[in-house]
This record gives sequence, C-alpha cells and structure tokens, in this order.
Amino acid sequence: MSGGGSKTEYVTSNRTTEPAAFIKPFLEYGANEAQRLYQSDLPQYYPQSTVVGFAPQQEMALRGIEQRALAGSPLTAAAQQNLASTLGGSFLSGGNPYLQQAIQNAAQPTIDAVQSRFSAAGRLGSGANMDVLSRNVGQIAQNMAFANYGDERTRQMQALGMAPAMAAQDYADFNALAGVGDARRQQSQAELQDQINRFNFEQNTPAEKLAKYMALVGGGQFGSTGTDTRPVFSNPLAEGLGLATGAAGLGNMLFGRGGGLTAPGLLRGANGNIFGMS
Repeated sequence: MSGGGSKTEYVTSNRTTEPAAFIKPFLEYGANEAQRLYQSDLPQYYPQSTVVGFAPQQEMALRGIEQRALAGSPLTAAAQQNLASTLGGSFLSGGNPYLQQAIQNAAQPTIDAVQSRFSAAGRLGSGANMDVLSRNVGQIAQNMAFANYGDERTRQMQALGMAPAMAAQDYADFNALAGVGDARRQQSQAELQDQINRFNFEQNTPAEKLAKYMALVGGGQFGSTGTDTRPVFSNPLAEGLGLATGAAGLGNMLFGRGGGLTAPGLLRGANGNIFGMS
C-alpha cells in the first residue's frame, strides 16, 4: 500500500510455451534417439590394446644387449689387466723378458771388436781383456736399461691418465643393462596406462551418457512453462469519486436537472415534457 490512497496488488498468471508445430517431430525424434543411445551399450572402448609392442628386431637387440651386459666384455677385461700391469711396473727392466736379449744383441758387435783386438795382441782372456769387455758391455746394458725404464715410465703415466676412463668401463655393461630395463619399463608403463584409460572410460561413460542425454532433451527445446507476476495499481478514492460522478450523471438523466420526480408515476424528459411511467 502506497500513500495518497493508492493500492498495489500483484496478479500471477501461468504461461505455457511450445515449439513450433513443424519442429516437433524432429525434437521428438532427437529425444527418442537420445533415450536409445543412453540405454544402449555405446560408446565402447577400443576392444584391442592401444599399445604397440616391440618389433622383432628391437626384441632381438634388447636380448643381445642384455646378454652382453651380463657377460661383460673380454676386451675390456684384457685392457684393464694390461693397464694394471703397466701401472704396477711389470714391464720395467726386471719384468721385461726381452731386455736381456736386446742388450746382448746390442753389445755383440762391441764384444766381437774387443775380443778381436785382444786376440791379435795375444792377450785374449787376460784380466785386461775381461775388464775392457765388462766395462763396454756394462755401459751398453746400463744405457738400454735406462732407456727401457724411461720408456716404460712414460707408458705408466699415459696409463695413469687412461685409468679413469678404463674404470668407467666397468659401468658400461650396467648402463647397457639399465637401458634394456628402461625400455621394458616404458613398455610396461604404456600397457598399464592403456588399462587405466580403459578403466576410466568405463567408469565415466554412464555419467557422460547421462549428461549428453539431458543436454539433448533439456534446455526448453520441447517448450516450457512458467508464471508471470505483474503489479496492478488502483486508487480507491479516485474510484469512489468516479462512481459518485457516474451516479450523479445517472440521476440527472432520470430526474432532470431540477432533481427528483415531478409527480408520482411521472418522469420529466430532457425537453421538460412529462411522461407517465408504466
């Protein structure tokens, strides 16, 4: 209720909206198809595995790498043993089986020359002969042994620089084996993921089908119903005045401007004539 004698009332009316007649068969067909699809066993996951296995060549290569990694490399083992012998000094003078023969070969011309000279002088086998021979041969042996030691020490230092890389070869086979394991692990993971995807698909299919079904048959596609509420404004005071004014006008028409009946049973007309009332 507002001021000034006015009044507000609310009127509620129901309404129904339907789709056009020409579209109804298509909507009904769609609804029927949505229901059919919802009640069917569709969609279905691809029945076979979605993971491609190893090719025969890959499988053969993996088996070969695995077997070689487990057996180890004989070349690596031999190289490591030789390196260890070099680092240990096995090829220095005391461990060189060819050094004495090399010294003998190198000293032989000197021996022949010394012996020939002392033989010509008639002093072969004398103390002086043995002394000269010993000194000459000893010098040759010392020089060759020193050269051999220096060469072998150089090789030792070279081997020392190769040691880390050679030691790392111990892990080469294990790395190859780990690579085979990783390839098989990835294959197993792919197969497991295929099973997980299939499981998730089966779990989610009912809800997805229902959502699609409701989207196809819902949303007001087949019409809608609702209510409308509208305000209606009225003013009782104005209505009362309007009724009073209407009544006065009616009185003038019935009783004339002078007001009232002129005589019982008589009615004055607009021109002043008096008519009888039947």
